Amino acid sequence: MPALDNDRHERFAIEYAACLNGTQAYMRVYRSSSYDSARSSAADLLAKPSISLRVSELKKENTERAGITAQRVLSELAAIAFSDITDIVQTHPGITELRNIEDLPPNVRAAIAEVSDTLNETEANSNRRVQVKLHPKPAALAQLFKYLGLDSDINIAIATLAKYGIRLVQKPDGWVVEDSAN
Repeated sequence: MPALDNDRHERFAIEYAACLNGTQAYMRVYRSSSYDSARSSAADLLAKPSISLRVSELKKENTERAGITAQRVLSELAAIAFSDITDIVQTHPGITELRNIEDLPPNVRAAIAEVSDTLNETEANSNRRVQVKLHPKPAALAQLFKYLGLDSDINIAIATLAKYGIRLVQKPDGWVVEDSAN
């Protein structure tokens, strides 16, 4: 799709595709607009099929240019969701050591949010403290859960029924309750 005929609409689409905030995008293009007016007008513009289509196209171009793919995003989420601290540290009786970061595989390094190294020195001794913080697993798991459709009504119903020993199974002719003894 070529650029939109209306220059301001095209600029709005470009701004929105970059920041994903309609109010901010509108205020960058229509500088004299108030916040409330921008909020309302941005929603109106985004409801127009031509602008919505152009934004989708621009977002796709942006993700391709950045090398972002669904597979890459899912791989990063999975690295966080299924991270294991023992891949990063090793323990011996009374000692916990950080493994060499450079030796860790990329999927393990992806789960690390922060590494801090603190040295506390006193006249009597020195004490070094290394701290590793991982990205939050619950958030990554929740995103994967949603992406995989595990939060759908039918999956929730199946899980709820299973708690009571009732097995709901989809057959070619529809859903049936199977005897849990089978």
